[in-house]
Amino acid sequence: MSNDFYPTGGDVSPGGIAVSNIIAKTSLEVLKRKIVLGNLVTRDAETDFVPGVGSTVNVRVPTKLKAHDVDRGGDMPQDSLDEKVIPVTLDVHGVSQVATNSWDVTLDIKDYVKQVVGPQTEAVAQRIEDRIATEFNTVINSDGTGKDGQGQTLAKALEFDTSKPFHQILIEADQVLGEADVPLENRVLVVNPAFRAWILSDPMMVEDRSTGDPSLIQNGGSRLATNYMGKRFGYDVFLSTAVQGACAFVKEAFTLANVAPGSHAGVGADGRQSQDGYAIRWAKAWDPKKAADVSHLDAFCGAVIMDAKRCIGIKVKSAAPTPPKGS
Repeated sequence: MSNDFYPTGGDVSPGGIAVSNIIAKTSLEVLKRKIVLGNLVTRDAETDFVPGVGSTVNVRVPTKLKAHDVDRGGDMPQDSLDEKVIPVTLDVHGVSQVATNSWDVTLDIKDYVKQVVGPQTEAVAQRIEDRIATEFNTVINSDGTGKDGQGQTLAKALEFDTSKPFHQILIEADQVLGEADVPLENRVLVVNPAFRAWILSDPMMVEDRSTGDPSLIQNGGSRLATNYMGKRFGYDVFLSTAVQGACAFVKEAFTLANVAPGSHAGVGADGRQSQDGYAIRWAKAWDPKKAADVSHLDAFCGAVIMDAKRCIGIKVKSAAPTPPKGS
């Protein structure tokens, strides 16, 4: 972990409210950097969250209107601006709590924020990433019967025949998205390590697109830490170990809600930070029974498939079952 993410030293004693806000802010920066999938989807739900009114937040689905032809002298048709709202339930409370006793703080811990809070932030970030990954995996494993948040049916996932070049399945995905009027701009492809290997094994996918690819150097050189693989076949490609295959989509296909829990009056220090659709809380308390500081870091999150028409899953084609001997 880079030292640039965290301030070194400093007062993190109970009552250090200002310091707790600094810790929460720097932890939030790490959270944003450690998440891959969450950075690729819609995160507008948080702005509608009102504490104390339940565990559901709402996100508005972008409205699509259609123009009409009007005869000369005819009446002007009017459409209603019928914005759909999808509820997103905050169904995950990602928590990391670590106790450090007198031996720890005296002999072992040189930098509390780096050694304790840093790993906690990574753990909570992974929990948020796993939550949005469940929605991606639903699309990737779709049998054509599931529903999105609007009640639309998910398309059956495409099946990749590993005996064929990978780019062929991307052409199929392109057709599916195109027929759904998904624009070419800002399309994204997320793949797991196995699909990354198939991409790198396809001459059409890697020709002039290795580390010397101009688009990767000019546009993505600083994004390698986010698992960015460059632009291939019109998709910005990212690697994720949380998905079970591959998914082609635009950000409006999924939404992620992330909210910092409210403050507790009984803790010694408490800091909450939110920015760019992400939120986190860090608090510190004292456990007298163990004579230990307790570092508490947490966040609420929830996710939903917002628009089934803006995504298509890709999974490995199942091998034909071997017939029993003698048949």
